[in-house]
Amino acid sequence: MSQSPFIDQLPEQRDLFASGVAYAFYKNLQEEKHQYSHIKVVLLAAAGGKQSYEYEVNELQTVKQKMGIAESIAKLIKAKKFQAIKPLLNDSSYFNYNKNELIENIIKADPMFGNALEFIPVGYHISRIDGHNNLHIAGEIKQDKQTNNFSVDIDMDDKLKRATLINYKY
Repeated sequence: MSQSPFIDQLPEQRDLFASGVAYAFYKNLQEEKHQYSHIKVVLLAAAGGKQSYEYEVNELQTVKQKMGIAESIAKLIKAKKFQAIKPLLNDSSYFNYNKNELIENIIKADPMFGNALEFIPVGYHISRIDGHNNLHIAGEIKQDKQTNNFSVDIDMDDKLKRATLINYKY
């Protein structure tokens, strides 16, 4: 991938953008999906230089399955059903926060951003936090007043469809 002003402006986030490119490619594969074991992304910077990233198809499949959690939460924000987000939050989270306060802050921020139009995934990171495999899905929610950053963290070992943390800010 080359000639992306967005990627060139944020070189420290290249790995996040590369994962987003790999995910977008993978989720659009049909029958040919079984022909791949890895997806390789090469980012070419405007100032020169090239970085390569490789993603296992098994990892991308897991991300695709867990992406539904982020999409469900974004749909509830779009429908302004903020209280319905609570059951999608993991009470035994390894992140320390008050779920009621989080929902209240989303409700307060909503008029500032305007009506949510769509969720756009940008990329993901997988890391280990307090003994948990954490999937951080980063994206944006396009809104009619102001597009804002939106991310969801998910315990990859949790079999329930819930998030450990939501970050919703401009």
